[in-house]
Amino acid sequence: MIDFTLKTELYNHQKEAVAKQMSSRVGALFMDMGTGKTRTAIELVYQRRKRISKVVWFCPVSLKRTICEELEKHSKGLKIKVDGDNQRGKFDWYVIGIESMAQSPKSILFAIKIIDRDSYVIIDESSFIKNAFAKRTQNITRLSQDCRYRLILNGTPISNGIQDMYSQSKFLSPKILG
Repeated sequence: MIDFTLKTELYNHQKEAVAKQMSSRVGALFMDMGTGKTRTAIELVYQRRKRISKVVWFCPVSLKRTICEELEKHSKGLKIKVDGDNQRGKFDWYVIGIESMAQSPKSILFAIKIIDRDSYVIIDESSFIKNAFAKRTQNITRLSQDCRYRLILNGTPISNGIQDMYSQSKFLSPKILG
């Protein structure tokens, strides 16, 4: 169980997205830039906070600090660890660079240590895992396959064609596309 409070209210379109997502343990927020994907994802975590042990938020390395700022803007009481920082202690939110999951054995081992069945795994900019043959896609999907809750966020999930959705859907559940 993680404990935190919220500081900001949802807009109506975000409330609708949360209502639609709450009936499923896996989901996708395909929302335009600036419409509040991060705040909506925080709400989904908040609604399920008593059933999860931690949140593991994968995002592009260049967005790690921005994600932390957004988390702090919308909530209070989070214990956040950013992969690569030398913080010590117990954390309930972990922010990890997606690219690191292919290139950094240290980041991969870190993810192996923290991800468990009760983790809520979020992939921000999920098009970063659209290639089924990419190491980062394989590593993140394998590590997250037993997690009860999984969520992907993206403004443009399909950039080259419908095949871009295969790995993103497989991360959520192999049952979606078979």
